[in-house]
Amino acid sequence: MFDRGKQGYIMATQIGQIMHAMEQDFDEKQLRKLIRKFDADGSGKLEFDEFCALVYTEIADDLSDDQLEAAVDEIDEDGSGKIEFEEFWELMAGEAD
Repeated sequence: MFDRGKQGYIMATQIGQIMHAMEQDFDEKQLRKLIRKFDADGSGKLEFDEFCALVYTEIADDLSDDQLEAAVDEIDEDGSGKIEFEEFWELMAGEAD
């Protein structure tokens, strides 16, 4: 979906698309601020840990416990109650069922 090349990062320019897909809309100024805030190494890419920090900090607070639980259940293919890296990877690559 977003990391089609399975390179382990998401380009900062794709953050707007990702936020929109998560029903979170930010204007360009807000997106630039988010990218600067979470792109710790200034690479112009968000690595897995940087992206997780963005989602946890900027989105998770806006969701109810039921919404978060439903999202985890949808992604958690092995039923562990956690989103493993491979499950996250498949989601970002558009391979999740």
